[in-house]
Amino acid sequence: PEGSFFSFAASLQYLADRVPSSCHERPATSSAPSLDWASGRDPLEFRVGLLKSKPRHLKILQSAARVAGWDAPPPKGRARGLAVHDSVDSIVAYCAEISADEEKEIRVHRV
Repeated sequence: PEGSFFSFAASLQYLADRVPSSCHERPATSSAPSLDWASGRDPLEFRVGLLKSKPRHLKILQSAARVAGWDAPPPKGRARGLAVHDSVDSIVAYCAEISADEEKEIRVHRV
């Protein structure tokens, strides 16, 4: 994707950490946005490696990626990111497609 998804993913993680239902939980891949970005690997591929010991998390994340069309590149000028998280007694995964304009204003196209 064009540009970095890192700052958006970090912002999404910051907000996810503050949702009341999950304020006492730690995200399953909390440091992944910075690590996958630094490694240059695909974010989904990177998280698959992190979640080998958590098959339920992995299944939910892969399902969200499939529904979001992760296997196809995002449209020009857009970037995608994803996260998986424990929330109460559930596992949730998010995929987001974003872009930034010349003034660095972020627009969320899909979640």
